[in-house]
Amino acid sequence: MEIEYFLANKHQFEFANKPCLYIVKQEHSSEFRCGASGTKLYKDADAAYGSSSSGEGLEGRLRFYNSLWRPLKGKIYAAMPVKRQLVADGRTSDEGYSIDRPTKTLVKQRESEFHAELDNRGLRSTDFPTVELFKGPLSNLIASLRMVKGSSELYLFDSTTSTPDPAYRVRRRRPVATTTTRQQPARAAKVESIVVRLSKAEIDQLKAGSPAMFQKLVNLVCD
Repeated sequence: MEIEYFLANKHQFEFANKPCLYIVKQEHSSEFRCGASGTKLYKDADAAYGSSSSGEGLEGRLRFYNSLWRPLKGKIYAAMPVKRQLVADGRTSDEGYSIDRPTKTLVKQRESEFHAELDNRGLRSTDFPTVELFKGPLSNLIASLRMVKGSSELYLFDSTTSTPDPAYRVRRRRPVATTTTRQQPARAAKVESIVVRLSKAEIDQLKAGSPAMFQKLVNLVCD
């Protein structure tokens, strides 16, 4: 999608004013810019103290590129919205004491993760290694962006629309919880005891009248 089209139709993109990771490219350039926008946006931030290029989200960054690259045009290929949030920067003092403070925006952290993945794949520009220029093909850049966790969506652009990337949705999907029924171990059948009381006369009578039944009784008692 041409950047001019995005800016003219920004109302169609609900993430236009949010912090985002992005992939863009200047017309006729062989390398892509992979960076972060809205790096000074976070919850409860005072917008009056944010710069126009980094404080207005994706729209502000694309407006900057559009002005910088004229008369050439630019295109946007992918964008990943990131929460307006601060994170601890992990610093420690010279004495080793932790001085973590929430002074870094989450989108800057995600940009670091994005660039690390791009570097792992050997995609950084060799001509300008200190800036956010990376070599294609585009599919490799998008594959690197898919490795960044923690976003709700990754949007891919065609000439007029943006579409949630189904591959990113599959990757971030959590395992489906399944309910299992715990089986109780089988228990032996309860054996009930029967008490039979016979007098000596009754035993003699049973023995004389029905020897077979008497023997069965003897066997049961013995068991």
